[in-house]
Amino acid sequence: MRTTTRTLTTALLAAPLVAGAALSATAAPPDSSRYVESGAYAAAYGTLVGQVDGLDGNVHLVDVSAQVGRQYTDVYAYIDSYACDGGVTDPWSEEGWESCTDVEDAMLFLADLGDASVWIDRRGGSATVEAELAVGRWECEMYEDYEECYLVETEETMSVDLALTALTKKAATYRATESYRDPVSGFFYKGMRTESTRQAAVEGTVGGASFDHAEGYLGTFSFREMTRQR
Repeated sequence: MRTTTRTLTTALLAAPLVAGAALSATAAPPDSSRYVESGAYAAAYGTLVGQVDGLDGNVHLVDVSAQVGRQYTDVYAYIDSYACDGGVTDPWSEEGWESCTDVEDAMLFLADLGDASVWIDRRGGSATVEAELAVGRWECEMYEDYEECYLVETEETMSVDLALTALTKKAATYRATESYRDPVSGFFYKGMRTESTRQAAVEGTVGGASFDHAEGYLGTFSFREMTRQR
């Protein structure tokens, strides 16, 4: 059984994921370290309307992300399911607030690389994602003044089969640099991230249901990190 806090798991949904940055180290002095990672990602989000095997409710908000780095491949998804009356398909609309009830949410994640076939154009033009994902469900414990939730892996699985195609030739580019120095210990950190992103059309299925009401993004990323201890 795998458990993790809901806060940490939800943070993994940001794209692109650079948690694999520490996998690739370059030469550095003994009191410092350098890490480099680069790759491509595909993300799709939207609504599944109707019954989906293994899920309660009839309207499901879905967020799927796949990433291919130099030394890793990852696929995961987050699903929030609602029971809606009267043909309502948007739980966040004014009608949805009155007629939709949040029935469950689930986290899907890649438990075994052998259960996935992911191809993403390194230029960010197209992608295909085929994966069988483990289903994790939240278990919460109430304390005196707060609630703590854990993600628990189950024996359930759900399939993802998507194709994404970029809608534009030109990509939006984002660059960020972050640095930090502790005046007491002398610890120094510097991180640099570059992302390029294009909007994409999405076709395919999630859990066997057609992902018709979906939008997507395709992109590439690079990440460099340096730490030094005085």
